[in-house]
Amino acid sequence: MDGGINPAEFSPWVVLVFALALIGCFAWIAADSVRGNNLPIAPALVAIALMGSAMWASYKPKPDEWAVFKEAHNCKVVGKSDGHSNNGVGVTTRGSVALIVGDSTPDKTGYLCDDGVTYWKNER
Repeated sequence: MDGGINPAEFSPWVVLVFALALIGCFAWIAADSVRGNNLPIAPALVAIALMGSAMWASYKPKPDEWAVFKEAHNCKVVGKSDGHSNNGVGVTTRGSVALIVGDSTPDKTGYLCDDGVTYWKNER
């Protein structure tokens, strides 16, 4: 399953306790709503924390596509290019200080792969 929470990844007891806690939070909010009270923040925060922890527990990072491609196609570093920035501070013709915002490019690395193509990738 791509993305989301897959309950099959967890023990049935974990899923049961999680579901009961989430239902309890929603019941608490509904009960206060029916009574005409202000909506409570505590059960909402608990519900958000429960859902966030479930997402964190089931998170699996995706492999870096470039790293997989680079390995599969025997890519070798063949060149590097330094980036540049045209930003700075200057003085206007009226004598006030001004911030000059120009363009900028990142450093790049060139990779020659066995498909005959040179790929230029931005450095992070």
